[in-house]
Amino acid sequence: MLHLPVELVLSVLQYLPLSTLHNLLSTSREWNNFFGVNQSILYHNAAVVHGFTRSSSVAYSDLHTVFSRRALTGVTDWKTFCYTQLHIQKAWRGKASSSVTAHRSSGVNVHRIKVDEERGFIIVTTSSGGLFVVNLYEDEILWSLPATYVHPYAHCEYSGGYLVFDRTTGEKEVWRVVDDAEMTPTSPTFAFSDERQHTTSSLAATLHSPLTTRGHFKPWAVLRPSATTRAFRLVYPTLIAATTNCIFVWDIRTGELVQVIQDAPISPNGVGSSIILGSVNYVEVSARADGHAFICGSNTLRIFSRASGRCVLDVPSSQSSYGNNTYSLTVDGSRQQDRWVSSSVLKPQPTTHRVVPPTNGRRLIDEFLAVHVSACGSHFVALLASSRLIVVPFFERIIGGTVDIRDIALDIQLGSPVTVARYLAFEYGRVGVTTDTGLFVVSIDFESIRDSIEPPRVSIYRAAWFNSPILLRHVSCLQMTSTGIFLTWDPSPSARDYRDEDLVPSFEYERTFASSLNEQRRLGRLPNGDEVVQLFELGAFHQGRSTAFSIDLVPP
Repeated sequence: MLHLPVELVLSVLQYLPLSTLHNLLSTSREWNNFFGVNQSILYHNAAVVHGFTRSSSVAYSDLHTVFSRRALTGVTDWKTFCYTQLHIQKAWRGKASSSVTAHRSSGVNVHRIKVDEERGFIIVTTSSGGLFVVNLYEDEILWSLPATYVHPYAHCEYSGGYLVFDRTTGEKEVWRVVDDAEMTPTSPTFAFSDERQHTTSSLAATLHSPLTTRGHFKPWAVLRPSATTRAFRLVYPTLIAATTNCIFVWDIRTGELVQVIQDAPISPNGVGSSIILGSVNYVEVSARADGHAFICGSNTLRIFSRASGRCVLDVPSSQSSYGNNTYSLTVDGSRQQDRWVSSSVLKPQPTTHRVVPPTNGRRLIDEFLAVHVSACGSHFVALLASSRLIVVPFFERIIGGTVDIRDIALDIQLGSPVTVARYLAFEYGRVGVTTDTGLFVVSIDFESIRDSIEPPRVSIYRAAWFNSPILLRHVSCLQMTSTGIFLTWDPSPSARDYRDEDLVPSFEYERTFASSLNEQRRLGRLPNGDEVVQLFELGAFHQGRSTAFSIDLVPP
């Protein structure tokens, strides 16, 4: 093959697996010399072909502008770049080593976490008040707001360099990364920062190093909705907040209230729905301006068109199944050690796939806790209290009337249905879920079913290190980046370490655990025959002191 023109040889080699390239390099002196002369262009081409970088126009010297410091761990040239990206991909599948890190500078009683991997910091709020920006790498506090200013259990949102958290009076404070604000010295034209923000900003500046502005924020605006909202969500450049009967939509850059969506549900016959939304649990918005807004109520999940403001899909939380294709975890008694590497935190889980017909109107009492939409705006995932994950790929087909939701929805039971789901994340085609029985990552191959109603390939992984049922119920936040998972976790010595266990606790273990706490779980039926599931709570027997933890999928 070496007798062929160099350009042709390089064109062929770029499509080979990296392991094959490594073996080929060792076969002869001629191949070794060829790789030595052409290594840079060969692995640059391979990086593009294998999807490690999106464009061949990206030079090696520009990688730091496209990838985070974490994603470039150990990278010294195009070859090591390819192997680092391959390691990260394999670690997500339990096929390469990963590790757990405690970010102790985040403090104790951490409530919410937001991660900016590109800028290298973590934002946290706590159950005792205050907001802290923590260095992702050196584990130190870069900037903070005091507990007297940010109330306990404050929810925060962060996207595109903008930080939002709520006041006890209902307003939404908006702050912006200092470096961004100084590069574009404009001000919001429809909402303004107030004296309270500026006074606190001056105090923060005196408490933290003036030598760097990394991780520092400056006041941007205060948004004042005309009604008390129950939940809010920022997906740059859009901030939404919801009451039980309307959704407010702002442009975070200008502070302009660009839309108010009234809750006017529809039914299949087009004359209006009798489903009452109930309590607002979560809201979500597509990054696309022509996309959708989502609201999770205790009785239904409602989806609105941002273009028309109309409700286009109503999914009641009382259904016993949502799709023809259901998945559940099984216990693999064979303990096949070759399915993963022992140094991986994420362990592949054996699953059962069944095709389930409609259940003739049987209903469960359940509720949607959270919903997320993909960055492309085409897929959404929703989490029910009963630890069920509903995945709906290319959901706009339902709105267009070409398919029914049952045809394309995936109904995935993550653990026992009588345990409680805790948190949901959805990034890079992967879904992260915490329940009382585990921390799960669900990987879905959406592209394989773009024009089909066939179910996509679904793989489920579990982080055995975090298998303590006592501590899982205190997880209050879960975030995902391209290189890791971030969550709140109690680092106390009483926490059981599961790193060496290759199998998850069985459902029998879960039942034994619950009964040992003398907890009552009641299953019954309403007079009309509907099933009732009362989800048990384990009680306040564990006083947690959670800090920010991460599962790091980069090479050691």
